[in-house]
This record gives sequence, C-alpha cells and structure tokens, in this order.
Amino acid sequence: MTIRRLLNAYKRQTQISARELDVLALLASGKSNQAIADTLIIGVNTVKMHLRHIYAKLDAHNRVQAIIQARALGLVP
Repeated sequence: MTIRRLLNAYKRQTQISARELDVLALLASGKSNQAIADTLIIGVNTVKMHLRHIYAKLDAHNRVQAIIQARALGLVP
C-alpha cells in the first residue's frame, strides 16, 4: 500500500462514527437491516441512512464491498 492509500484509509477510518461502527459490526455478522434495527433499537430507515454513510466513507457500493473494506482496515473481525 502506498503512503497516500494508507492516509486515505486512516481518514476514512477516523470519520466513521461509533454508531456506524455498531451497524458495521452487525452487518459483518450477517444481520439484515431489520435485525440490525431491532438489535440497536432504531428504525430500519435509520439503519439504511447509516449504511449509506458507511458505503460513502468506505468507498463501497454494497454490503459485501463495505465488509471487505472494513475488514481490510481492521474495523471489524
């Protein structure tokens, strides 16, 4: 990885909120949007909003890409 890519990865990692990390961890464990909402006691639309933010911050277009990026950055196991 180049220095620039490492810096960009660090910036993305530090921009992710604690709540987005909660959503990301549940996403990585295979939970559906509804299951994430039920676990965190939030609405499904709130989960979708968090996912949109996560996708943007991780430069991902879907759940699988977000999980791959998050694992590469060490955000989730």
